[in-house]
Amino acid sequence: MGHRALRKLKAAERVAAISNYHFANRIGIVYVANGESDFVLVKQFIKYLKGEYGIRHIGALAFVDSTEVPDYFLRAINQDWILQKNLKWNFRPFGESYDKFIQEPYDILIDLTNGDSLPMLFAQKESKAGFKVGKAGANNEEQFDLLIDVKEGDTFDKYLKKINYFLKMINQPKEKKEYAEI
Repeated sequence: MGHRALRKLKAAERVAAISNYHFANRIGIVYVANGESDFVLVKQFIKYLKGEYGIRHIGALAFVDSTEVPDYFLRAINQDWILQKNLKWNFRPFGESYDKFIQEPYDILIDLTNGDSLPMLFAQKESKAGFKVGKAGANNEEQFDLLIDVKEGDTFDKYLKKINYFLKMINQPKEKKEYAEI
């Protein structure tokens, strides 16, 4: 039922525009937090983006498959969450933090999920982000502007390196041309 509701849902009206780390002012991240290690990885990724590129406004939205907020999220800055109690019968999220996230006009939305989390599929589709990045081969490819090819056996770190490579390279200013193997 959730997949049918997702298919019927109209994508958010947005101004689609190619962006990269050099020009982005706002970045949104969606992910599934299966434990504290996922939370820490995303927290480190946010710190990297702020330090390396000076991106000031970074928001993250996590789906936590629980009825209670884990302790580690209570101290989180720039990270919101969706719990089981924030889902409608069709797994579509609702609530203040969800609405705030999808209404934010992010320059780039980075999907760190495997493409199989219905709550995050709704978030991707309803986001007003200008440039959406996610994994190729997921059942929601039409929602993305840039698809990252992930091979079987690739780690999360490898996926992040690929995202970073392409979001540095795309539409890059001439004086900042960087080419490297990924």
